[in-house]
Amino acid sequence: MRTAPVLVCDALFLLGVIGFVSSAEAITPSDPDKQSTVVILLDGFRWDLQTPTATPNLERLAKAGTRGEMIPVWPTISTPNHWAMVTGLYPSHTGLFHNEMYDPESGKYQKPLEDVFFGVGEPIWAAVARQHGTSGLIGGWAGWRAADASKSPSWRMPYSIDEQGHDNRATLLLQILDQKAETRPDLTTLVFFDVDHEQHVYGVGSPEANQAIRHVDRVIGELTTGLAARGLDRKVNLVIVADHGMMNVGEGQVIFLDDHIDLNSLAVPPVGGGPVMALWPKPGLAPVIHEKLLNAGPHLQAFRPGEIPENRKCCGSWRMPPILVTVDPGWIVTTRARSDSNVKGMHGYDHTRSEMHALFIAAGPAIRAGVQLKPFRNVDVYSLLAELLKIEPAKNDGSIDSLCPILVHPPAACTASPAASQDSSR
Repeated sequence: MRTAPVLVCDALFLLGVIGFVSSAEAITPSDPDKQSTVVILLDGFRWDLQTPTATPNLERLAKAGTRGEMIPVWPTISTPNHWAMVTGLYPSHTGLFHNEMYDPESGKYQKPLEDVFFGVGEPIWAAVARQHGTSGLIGGWAGWRAADASKSPSWRMPYSIDEQGHDNRATLLLQILDQKAETRPDLTTLVFFDVDHEQHVYGVGSPEANQAIRHVDRVIGELTTGLAARGLDRKVNLVIVADHGMMNVGEGQVIFLDDHIDLNSLAVPPVGGGPVMALWPKPGLAPVIHEKLLNAGPHLQAFRPGEIPENRKCCGSWRMPPILVTVDPGWIVTTRARSDSNVKGMHGYDHTRSEMHALFIAAGPAIRAGVQLKPFRNVDVYSLLAELLKIEPAKNDGSIDSLCPILVHPPAACTASPAASQDSSR
């Protein structure tokens, strides 16, 4: 299992910082009944990986609250979906369509999971901080390194996994939540990349991927047990989400871009890979390259600006490359010089395919028990979080309608919706 390349900071020191920020900015009296929200992102955790045998702790949590199948934005890649859930915006409005991006204005490459971020939109943690609350991130989330301070959380801290495999994420989160109401953060996020990584390397259903699933479930169990022991299960709403699903790559289903075009005809090296690759041809060569790619076989598609199907809601006209290459599910596109042709599991494909759909579980004092949601858009998660946090949402592409049935006290905006049905038998 991959270890997190992070440093451990002093949680007790951080608690003092949180307390200072919260009390300094608070504009309402302390509320002993205050509810906090925790969002846990399980990267690459497909909606159907949760089972009573493999994930007993997630199963118990789902039975105590609600579960559902989320439809990610396209491309079904981490960065655009991380950002979609915390802003409620489609890639057509955020300008994000891959984990690696090229900005034609600055001429710079950026990896939004690692570098200073340039996605459009106000994330939920920034909305909380702007409206005099406290928000914090444990680990990473695409967009937390915002160049604009107004898009930042109140605080951020790393986690660690030592050589013996001890994972301190649940411990850190419990320390942060185990405070008086006036200093407990309004919003905290926590991220697990474990399952995504193992599925990429070894494939969906592999022993290594299944071990990662069990590890994540154990940490969730530590967290929920700790919350109950402290009585915080009555104060904390847990929202567990995934960014996308995953499927295995077919044997030999690799398309090498340089078998079809001369890479020297590109102004910059190909950006991205896997299911989606962005190309910036040298001046005047885009039509020629596009024509060659259209003849590269039935499993590759090449789009010029304005040609991407409307239902994909991608990719932001100011960042759309001259040519965007995609491939059929189960295939990957790469170059001969790159090493990603050996991956076993991949995502990024058509967002309407169930293999790309993501896990959703919510439980807590504000969440009804026994609700099974019908598939819903992940941009709606932002509206749910805004409602749980009682903040004014920024303009977004989502809606609370699909998630109204899970709320104990739905807002006035909720109307009778066929988006969910209550089923306590599962």
